Amino acid sequence: MANTEYARIEGGKVVERLTLPRTVDLAATFSSEFIASLKECTEAVQLGWLLKGSKFEAPAVVVPTLDAVKANRIETLRGACEATITGGFQSSALGSDHTYPSDIKAQINLMGSVTDSIMPDLPPDWQTPFWVCDVAGLWSWKMHNATQVQQAGRDGKAHVVVCQTTLATLTATVMVAEEPEAVAAVVWPEGAAA
Repeated sequence: MANTEYARIEGGKVVERLTLPRTVDLAATFSSEFIASLKECTEAVQLGWLLKGSKFEAPAVVVPTLDAVKANRIETLRGACEATITGGFQSSALGSDHTYPSDIKAQINLMGSVTDSIMPDLPPDWQTPFWVCDVAGLWSWKMHNATQVQQAGRDGKAHVVVCQTTLATLTATVMVAEEPEAVAAVVWPEGAAA
């Protein structure tokens, strides 16, 4: 049994493809409005194609401007920068390397702990707990004295600055690029600021 290919047209554009057996009685199966939106076509016709008169045409490929390519790349780089900033950072504040969380809530908690550690009349035995991950990948709630939490705060801030500096450098490279291929070659470095 052979089939017939149809394109459903809305506003001069193919919005749906149908493959129906030739034996289907369109008038008995579909509404007249639906039938009026159908045009017989070949298998080559795709969604998004245009119906010009009685001919189907592939839509013109819209090549984005260099400025649009640059804006898209910079947005991608910003997303990568943010993901790296909030993806954790390394600190040896506890005497050995640990990963500290750096999502927004963790950054706020660390700022609060650092602020508390510099308050006047701090007791000599002052400590605060903070989540850390050791080299084996085990997360734990570790106590930090004032010096340790301040070092973790400095390391966290340094992590953010490295990420933002990387973003600034990559953004500047994108802005001076003269070809879309040069823009596409500017990527966030693997493991940046990790």
